[in-house]
Parts: sequence; structure tokens; C-alpha cells
Amino acid sequence: MDNLQSMVDDYMACQSALSEREKAVREKGIWEAALSSGSAGRDERAKWMAAMLGGSTSPYRQRQILLSTGHGVEPLWERVEREEMLLHTAAELVTQARKLVAERRISTTEAVTEALRGYDARPFARLVNGRLVRAGSPGGKSVEAPAAPEPAPPSEPPPRPAPDADTGERAFWASMREQITDHAKERLAGEDPLFVHTAVERFLMGLRALIIEHQIVLNATRRDSAQRRVIGKDALRKKMLSALAVLHVDPPGRGEPVNIGKARSKKNRLVGEYHPDIPGTGNRARFEAVIEAFRVVEQWVETYESQGKKTA
Repeated sequence: MDNLQSMVDDYMACQSALSEREKAVREKGIWEAALSSGSAGRDERAKWMAAMLGGSTSPYRQRQILLSTGHGVEPLWERVEREEMLLHTAAELVTQARKLVAERRISTTEAVTEALRGYDARPFARLVNGRLVRAGSPGGKSVEAPAAPEPAPPSEPPPRPAPDADTGERAFWASMREQITDHAKERLAGEDPLFVHTAVERFLMGLRALIIEHQIVLNATRRDSAQRRVIGKDALRKKMLSALAVLHVDPPGRGEPVNIGKARSKKNRLVGEYHPDIPGTGNRARFEAVIEAFRVVEQWVETYESQGKKTA
């Protein structure tokens, strides 16, 4: 059990710095340790990983699809690491390659090469997370060529396309910007338009940060609930020390309190530095890692240091 918790803590401490392949390898080790200790059932892998480590089940399942296929998928790992291909697209190409192996009795390497050839023949269609993706692959859709739709009966209206998550988010922020801009113009009537624009953008950045932080805390709360039976004081202290390293705060000595004020100051500085909306320095992964690290420090202070005394 201690070994399992140590593996989970190490994963959480350096998750943002790991490549997708490194995550897959560590996740495999964590799962095998969980099975050995009796902490998980054999039929709930992705769900268990998401509960213990956070996030949705899809990335854990997609990484394991690639890892379990072996060396034949090396070209897909390379494209994912270079951010030339989305993870879910690589997993779908593996599924397509497996079908080719079964149907034609060719090697996995040959099947992956053929699947990639078909994928590369597609034109670039749109941006996802700032990256160009090819037609047929955005938003988790299959990379296989879409079948020609059957004509609908004349009496039926044409089917409406399913809403796209990225499009929905852009529409939300566009609407929010418009509403806040109108409100700011009313409240700041007569002010320099540049000042009004700057105020709106700063407010939107802060709002986005607040929403992201709130979601991270919600996910972490669910994960903590699942971990509670295996996490003790020593394990939480280990997580707290790893979190302080992420925040660039010196660890306290044994028996000494955490300087929560300094941790909060570092968190605010790093959140501002890595905010996803800042061109050049914005880094969503590090931004989320900093928020998660401060949450762990707060959890330690509230659980073990807030009884009977306050820590500055």
C-alpha cells in the first residue's frame, strides 16, 4: 500500500513535466501495484485511474492503447510528443491498424504505416488547442474517411451537426467579452477606450483563471475522496513537500509549520506567469500544476496545522 501511494505521489508531483509515453508507463506501474495490493478491480482501470489521479477516463485509456500495442506504434508516439497529432487521434489510428492486422495478417508496423498514410492524405482542416489537425480527426471524431450520408426523406429536415466543444467555449467567451465590455463602457463612461479595453481583458483573464482553478479543486476533491482510505499523515506530508517544490518554496523542518503566506504569494506569481491567455509564456499544464500544488499545501495546513494555532 505504501509503495502504491508513493507511486501516486511521485506521479502527481511531476505529472505536468511528463511526456504522454512517460505518463503511460507510470500509469501502468501504478495500476499493477493497485492490483497487487487489492486496491482496484480488474474491470475498472480507466475509471480507477481518473479517480486516483484526476481528469477524465479518456486520456488514460488512449495512452494505454498505444502502450499495450508495442513498438509498432513508435511513429504515433513521436507525433504525439512533437504535438503534431492529438492523443485521441493516435489511439484511433491504433484501433484502425489493429483491424488491418486482423483482416490482412500484416505486421503492426505495416498496419500503422498504412493508417498513417491515409491520415496524411487528408487536408488540414482547423485549429484545436492552437494546433492544426487534419480533416476527420478533430474533437474525438474518427480519423477514417466519413461515409457518405444517406439522403434524408424529403419530409424530414436535415440533421443538425453535433455541437463542438471548442466552438462552444469560444462562443461562451465571445459572449462574455461582449457583455462585460458593454457593462464596462457604462460604468467607465468618458474614460480612455484603451483603459476600458485593458480593464475588460484583465477581468476576463482573472475570470478564466478562477473557473479553471474551481474545476481543478472539484476534480481534486473527488480524487481525495477516493484516496482517503490509503492516505495518512506521512503520505500527505510527502505530497505537501512535492507541492512546495512546484511552488518554489523551501520545505519546513520536521515539526515546523508551512509558511502558507509565502506559498500563496508564490502561487499568485506563478499563476500570473503561466496563465493560458498570455502569449509566449502561457502554459496550461504548468498553470494547473501550480493551482493543484497550492491546494495540496492548503489541505495539509487545514488538516494538520490549523488546530489550535494559525500559521501566517
